[in-house]
Amino acid sequence: MGERSLTLAISVCSLVATNVSCGRGNAKSRPDNVVSGGASAVANQPREDGGSAADTQSCGTAPMGICYRDTARVSLTGDEPVQYPHRDWVWFAAAGDSIEIWAPSGASVATSIGQERDSLNHTARQFRHRLPRDGVLEIYVFLDGAEGDTVPYTIRILRRGSTSLTPTGRTATLSVVSRHEADQFSLVPLSLASTVRDRSEWRIVARPYKVALVNDSLYELCRLPCSSPQIVLLTPSATVIKKF
Repeated sequence: MGERSLTLAISVCSLVATNVSCGRGNAKSRPDNVVSGGASAVANQPREDGGSAADTQSCGTAPMGICYRDTARVSLTGDEPVQYPHRDWVWFAAAGDSIEIWAPSGASVATSIGQERDSLNHTARQFRHRLPRDGVLEIYVFLDGAEGDTVPYTIRILRRGSTSLTPTGRTATLSVVSRHEADQFSLVPLSLASTVRDRSEWRIVARPYKVALVNDSLYELCRLPCSSPQIVLLTPSATVIKKF
C-alpha cells in the first residue's frame, strides 16, 4: 500500500452465506453471504455486534479510523424489490488509491468494479483493488435475512494516505428516483465538478444510497448524458430525495 493507499474494513453484525453478483446499473441477485443500512458515524466506540477485539481496536484507535453505524433494511418496493437486508454505499475514490474491503466470516461484499470469490465460488468477505482513476465506487453490503427485516451493523473504515476526496466520517442518504429504470446519473463533489471530463466514472443509478461524505456539502447530480446538472445539498444525517 502506497502513501495514497487506503484500507476499508467492513464489519457487519449478523450475516449469512449467499452468492452475490452486483454491477453498476444492474439488479442485485441474492448473494451467498449477505448485508445493508441508514447510518451515523461512530468514532472510537466499542463494538456491539459481537466482533473481535482486534476489529474494535482497528477502528477505535488506529489513526484516521472511521466507524459508520447503520441499519440494513429489506426493500420490497420499486423496480428492484430485495427480500433481504441490504445497503448500497457511495464511496468517493481517488486515482491510485488501493483499497481492501473486509467483512467478518460469513459476510458478502461486492462493488461496482467487481468482487472476489471464496473456495466455494461464493462472494467473498474481502475485496482488494487499486483504483485507476477518480470516481464513485459503489459498495454493496448484504446481511442475513434470518435476522429480520432490519439489521443493525457497523462499517469500519481505516484510511491511509492523503487525497482531495477525504471522507469526513459522516453520511447522508440520497434517493434518486426516475421513471425510467435504465437511467444513469453522475454524482460529483461540486469542488471537483468543473475538472471532470468523463462523468461515467462518477455513475450511480436510480436507487437509495448511503453516501460517505467528503469535505464538500454541495454535490452535482446529473442524468447522463449530462446536460442539466443539479446542485444537491448533502449534510450529515440528511435524507434527500431527487426525482427525475
